[in-house]
Amino acid sequence: MKKENITLLLVEDEAITALSLRSELVQLGYEVIGIISTGTEAVQKACSHEPSAILMDINLIGAMNGVEAVEKIYEHTAIPVIYMTGYSNSEIKERALRTGPLAYLEKPVNVYDIKALLDSLH
Repeated sequence: MKKENITLLLVEDEAITALSLRSELVQLGYEVIGIISTGTEAVQKACSHEPSAILMDINLIGAMNGVEAVEKIYEHTAIPVIYMTGYSNSEIKERALRTGPLAYLEKPVNVYDIKALLDSLH
């Protein structure tokens, strides 16, 4: 059962978490066009491939966090973002929410919560 034309970019620096989530999303019929672990790569991939949505961790490998990556992505395109985080202080959460995400989910995320959010896009 493939979700027609719904492509996802998964930005997550924890490999086990990323692979598990990708597997669950693919089983639900979504196409995951990539797993990215840095903010810089996320900006490049999002802007060049324009997925239907981005699942964005806030803490990433490298100097750019997920919120900064989304701010850069939004300079070029308005792809819906679902933040996923296991670490959150009020300052980071407020900054993330100011970017206008589709959602802000605390880890561990439930794939069916993500599905409900993605289904609301179409």
